[in-house]
Amino acid sequence: MDRVRIKGLDGLRAVAIMGVVAYHMLPEVFPGGLLGVVLFFVLMGYLMVYSVKKDIFLNKNTDADIDINFGYAWNYYKKKIKRIYPALLITIIVVLLVVLIAVPKYSNGSFKEVTSVILGYNNWWQIFQNTSYFERMSNSSPFTHLWYIGLTVQYYILWPFMIWVADRIYDKLGAKTATYKKHVLMVSVLLLAIVSGLEMSLLYNPELDPSRLYYGTDTRAFSILLGMFIGMISIDGDSSKKKKIMARIACVILMAVVMGSYILVDGSSAFNFRFMMQSISAVFALIVLCVLIDQDFLGKVLEWRPLRLVGKYSYEIYLVMYPVIFVVQKREIAGQNRLVYAVLCFVLIMACAYGLKKISKYVLQLIEQKKFVKYKINFATLALVFLCIGISLIQTHIGHNKASDAERMQRELLAQQEAIQMQNEKLNDNNINQITCIGDSVMLGSAEYLQQNLGAYVDAKVSRQVGDGADLAKQLKDEGTLGGIVVVHLGTNGVSKMSEYQRLVDNIGNKRQIYWVNCHGVDWKDSSNEIINKIVEDNENVHLIDWDAASKDHEEYFFNDGIHLNDTGRRAYTKLVQDSIK
Repeated sequence: MDRVRIKGLDGLRAVAIMGVVAYHMLPEVFPGGLLGVVLFFVLMGYLMVYSVKKDIFLNKNTDADIDINFGYAWNYYKKKIKRIYPALLITIIVVLLVVLIAVPKYSNGSFKEVTSVILGYNNWWQIFQNTSYFERMSNSSPFTHLWYIGLTVQYYILWPFMIWVADRIYDKLGAKTATYKKHVLMVSVLLLAIVSGLEMSLLYNPELDPSRLYYGTDTRAFSILLGMFIGMISIDGDSSKKKKIMARIACVILMAVVMGSYILVDGSSAFNFRFMMQSISAVFALIVLCVLIDQDFLGKVLEWRPLRLVGKYSYEIYLVMYPVIFVVQKREIAGQNRLVYAVLCFVLIMACAYGLKKISKYVLQLIEQKKFVKYKINFATLALVFLCIGISLIQTHIGHNKASDAERMQRELLAQQEAIQMQNEKLNDNNINQITCIGDSVMLGSAEYLQQNLGAYVDAKVSRQVGDGADLAKQLKDEGTLGGIVVVHLGTNGVSKMSEYQRLVDNIGNKRQIYWVNCHGVDWKDSSNEIINKIVEDNENVHLIDWDAASKDHEEYFFNDGIHLNDTGRRAYTKLVQDSIK
């Protein structure tokens, strides 16, 4: 079966990348934009099946075999290496140099991270890092988004083996018809997708870091498997008019669901892990199916030139988006103006993506020129790899003290956690005039001083999200132990939907005075602080404690991560809180 270009796929890639970029630029506006990554996986799964040389999935007349051998696998891997690595390696080299020059304060131990990206296991490296919250917070990185490359490489490595398994299933089924065999494979793939989706849903625990589920090869497989399932469906090249009309109506409805999810879904919520990512994968799979059924209209609509152009550059856009946002935020190039920030990031991302596309294409052409044939792998590719590793070693040397700094910070915060529990037990829980502090690890560092100077009941915890704080506030109020004054420090661990911030305020109640300490040092500081400012404006009993402004230009307050407080910073933090609530 000859491969024919499918209209609309670049447009779907554009829908995916726009959601992802919007989420990273403006998470307070597009908290569900990260779901765009799901569409990339669905498309990947579909194209894996579509690109099989001998089409056993669509062949209805013969019991075709797939000639899977080392030669086939090697050719497949070479094709994917050429697609992924030139742009990836160039991005790593340029970003390492820019960060080294423009934001040297954030040059960190990047050797292990860069190695994990190049070798295709960055998602598992990040899972390991996130088992230590302190290591993760101490190593702010422009390569955080490259977990996706790790998953992509792993799925590409597995694909030839999956074809081999499919071929063995065909052999085992013997004299059964080709249609029957295809249905067996389809059911098997669908069951695997359901198992993967259930794994993520059932293993999610709001008390634990969800990185294992979000980055896991197994727990994200449902999206790619659903794409494969769509690829196995036999679609008549000349669908009836009725089918096409139904496909158009369904596609419009499903696209509306996608756009709504980008704006309304909280990517860090339990709902997202337990239901939404699995559901939106099915929605994306159905959208792909609709486009395949109606190539005449839907395919052409998604071929609209701006969409198609963005889709063609989607890989390069993905590679450069987070480094651009990282540098713009760290250098505070756009100041506090979110509109200027968004426009600047968009322009820089598109310009960098265009340049990366052209440069990587030129490098690939050089590698493939006949005079380089003998050395095209040994010389050019390895030169890029060694350059990446060399620069990352320089950064690692510059940031060598961050690991020990993170270990000391971890010891101190764990000690604080034990100390505040003992102190809280001594407080009179029924004193409605007491001060209650609800916060994350930044507040946790200052807990002892808050207890001593304010007589406060402190419940602060590492990795706590705003939604977790809302649940805690309700619990304390129901128990009758919530103070008349509540100090909140949440938002450090990510941006939640504004409704979660408001839910926290509502759970505390309008009869209590709330003092919200804003964020400092994290990449999403401006987004989180903007929501906090809006909450303060909308609620008369909520007051702002501007820790971000008070700590600006005071590097002596912080550990190396620029977020958590050393003893000097804890004293300054406590004094600011004390002065604010007098």
